[in-house]
Amino acid sequence: MKTRHRYLPALLALGGLLLAGCTAAPQQPQPTVNAAAALAHIHDLAIDQQNHILIATHDGIYRLPPLAGGGTPTGPLGDAHFDAMSFTSSGDTMFASGHPSPASPEAFQAPNIGVMRSTGGNDDWTNTSLGGKVDFHALTTARVDAATTIYGLDAATGQVLRSEDSGNTWTSGATIDAMDLAAQPGKADALYATARAGIAISTDSGKSFTIDTTAPILNQIGFSTDGTIYGTGPDGYLWQKTDRWQRGEVFPGTPQAFTVSANEVIVATDRGIFSTADLGNQWKALWRP
Repeated sequence: MKTRHRYLPALLALGGLLLAGCTAAPQQPQPTVNAAAALAHIHDLAIDQQNHILIATHDGIYRLPPLAGGGTPTGPLGDAHFDAMSFTSSGDTMFASGHPSPASPEAFQAPNIGVMRSTGGNDDWTNTSLGGKVDFHALTTARVDAATTIYGLDAATGQVLRSEDSGNTWTSGATIDAMDLAAQPGKADALYATARAGIAISTDSGKSFTIDTTAPILNQIGFSTDGTIYGTGPDGYLWQKTDRWQRGEVFPGTPQAFTVSANEVIVATDRGIFSTADLGNQWKALWRP
């Protein structure tokens, strides 16, 4: 869950010049980005099964040690440098979308990587579908009876796409002017979107949406495991809904991305990554640049 490119530069011509007149050219070193530079702008956050925080950046996916410990982010996972515009996880599987970088592995197709998947905690990435075609700026998953449904918001068209087979095939849904998506836990056909007119709710797998006129305007949205809704407002406040909407406290900085664990909200701002268990009355710093 996030805020909002980078395309593959024309390096092939340069590679041809390096190879001219040579039987074998030495492999060129790949550009590197330190963690602090990569985390200067964060697109998405997620929590893995070991309670690590997974961080989607302009330089791939980074991992921060478990919530209780804090520490230093490491990455990019699988040594895969790419512009991760959206990211989500379900069980031991990660899904990402965005654009390749000059240092991206060959599987990351240009100009849009489609859906990349990493399974089993091995941090290796494979192209699942839509390679070269689609750039999702929001991804969310719903897991029901061991089956994972994925929703994505196509950045070029505003169309909601849905996959019921871990991202291999997709069906088209409604077109909506939205920033973020969140699937309701335990209900694969229930999808929420942060539209400019308010929170848009779908109960038919993203085929249609209605606006909740009682909801605040939100930039980002997410669910805890018990179904509580959280969101970041353009006013800089944290919001929560159980039976009604309640405004919490301000974020420690400008929110860039956030996610929700079982009992904590984790947010990435321009000042670092923080967590709260009490609607922002107290913020714990998990990482600072």
